[in-house]
Amino acid sequence: MHIGSRHVLAFSGYLCKQEFYHASLKPLITKRTSSFKSQSPNPIRKAKRQERVSPDVLTVDWNTYESFFHYTRNRFIFNEAKELADRRVQFDMNALVRIAAASIGSRSGTCRHVEKHGEGQFNKVFLVITVEGKEVIAKVPQPNAGRPYFTTASEVATMDYVRNVLDLPVPRVLAWSADASQNAVGAEYIIMEKAAGVELGNFWEKLDYKEKRALIEDIVRMEKSFTSSAFPAVGSLYYAHQLDAQTTTFPVTGQGMNTSASMRSWAMPRLPDYLEAIGTRELACVQNLTKVPTPAAIFGGPGWYRPTMARKISVLEDYIKVARYLCPKEPTSTAAVLWHEDLHSGNIFVDPDNPTEITSIIDWQCSHVAPLFRQARTPKLLAFEGTKVPLGLSILKSAITPQLPDNFKKLSVDQQKEVKQENSKLKQLRIAYKSYEMLSGVHETGVYDALPYQQTVEGQLIVSAGTTINHTEPITSKLLLRVMDDWEEVGRCEGVSCPLSYSECDRDTFAAEFEKWCECLALFDEVCEGLEVHSDWDGSVNHDVFTAVKERVDQVRDEFLNQMAQWSEERLLWNEAWPFKDEEVS
Repeated sequence: MHIGSRHVLAFSGYLCKQEFYHASLKPLITKRTSSFKSQSPNPIRKAKRQERVSPDVLTVDWNTYESFFHYTRNRFIFNEAKELADRRVQFDMNALVRIAAASIGSRSGTCRHVEKHGEGQFNKVFLVITVEGKEVIAKVPQPNAGRPYFTTASEVATMDYVRNVLDLPVPRVLAWSADASQNAVGAEYIIMEKAAGVELGNFWEKLDYKEKRALIEDIVRMEKSFTSSAFPAVGSLYYAHQLDAQTTTFPVTGQGMNTSASMRSWAMPRLPDYLEAIGTRELACVQNLTKVPTPAAIFGGPGWYRPTMARKISVLEDYIKVARYLCPKEPTSTAAVLWHEDLHSGNIFVDPDNPTEITSIIDWQCSHVAPLFRQARTPKLLAFEGTKVPLGLSILKSAITPQLPDNFKKLSVDQQKEVKQENSKLKQLRIAYKSYEMLSGVHETGVYDALPYQQTVEGQLIVSAGTTINHTEPITSKLLLRVMDDWEEVGRCEGVSCPLSYSECDRDTFAAEFEKWCECLALFDEVCEGLEVHSDWDGSVNHDVFTAVKERVDQVRDEFLNQMAQWSEERLLWNEAWPFKDEEVS
């Protein structure tokens, strides 16, 4: 569908929360046929499938299966009604099945089997098997996936570009619609090939370092194709015909690059505008709020740190004053590139007979174009618990090799053996993690230079200011102070005075605020440890443990209130600060 239109890169406005511009792309080439390897059904994948429906007749009404439209993967300890509503989407499943069957040339125009093939946080994914036994994937975004129309339209254009222009292994889109009001399904949808291979997660832990290194190098080569195809602006990718005449567009494929002045093509002078846009976007979000959002932490207890709208606005206004001076020194770090920011083992597919060969990369929904220093990250595939390995070539052996505990000699032989085994595993994880950085340098992707920038004061400030909505203003203030103190190094502009001017009183205020903020985070971590959950927990739990976890949360809350409150008024305030509860509906 929509084959042959030109891709362009476009942007309109800075206030889109996900990114600051919109963009548009489409290649002037003929789609190639799938080069994916065929595969027999994998028993590991089959064991994970949910909501199976295999009727004996082919005239089944697929709309009678309510579980297709609801979120059934987990329950939520708090805000359950809202969370489930955000993940529920009603549509005509019969129409979706007919379109899916037709997209792969099914003569019957129907199917014999439909199942939920996966249910993430933002999409419902169905495996559709036709009467002839052909398999195809149907994906329907949920209300919480992003802006209607734009989310689906961008994902399709991005997959098309990555597959046909960059020649990377991505499932082919067979049919799609980004306008729910203009199709028979009544919802946005994407019909695509089933990803070739099996999820890397089935093999990753079993691979030795040499095999893991080969996979990591393949990922780095993929990212090299991203950095070798820089764009003239930032934003998301769309087909040219999908955007209205008011949207500024940048052609990026075809006979050549349009670099006329009226197109305001990407160049270094545009980067300051981009950095300012991070602050203006966040400022607009804060100013449009009717109340301070519920934090994912314990803020607001009596005498403890309490976020305010005025403080957020003040911090963002100061960030905007210095934003344009925070640009990285390395030119390669500023190139506008496409990126896949969610490379975990479930989004990477490999050949089951040769698990070092990547056969498909899925989930391009959030991929967009942005400066490399904002995109670069070590893939989630390589994440591990514990202290991260320092960047750079000059690292101590101790940064890779875990230290034995002080009481190691007092442990039993079996305990010592267990410690050594765990340390050996951790060492291998650290080596793999470090290998990504080193291979990025070898292949000159630009990541090697971009990652260190993220740890500088400037890099941290950009990230912190961009998440002010999540109550990061104390750390932002601390970083702004460092920018003022190190202005000659940070500003890099001869004759430009620092636009910030903080008094000693301001310093004391910021320091006290930051100390209280850190105490709140430490308290939150302690509570999470008591609940045995991660700090980014959204309340999601498996159905079979819902009651037990709910009781545990209530128990820990009561213990927390008894510990923190001395009288009834304090108890009310701490109960208000408790994060794991239903939000009030305004």
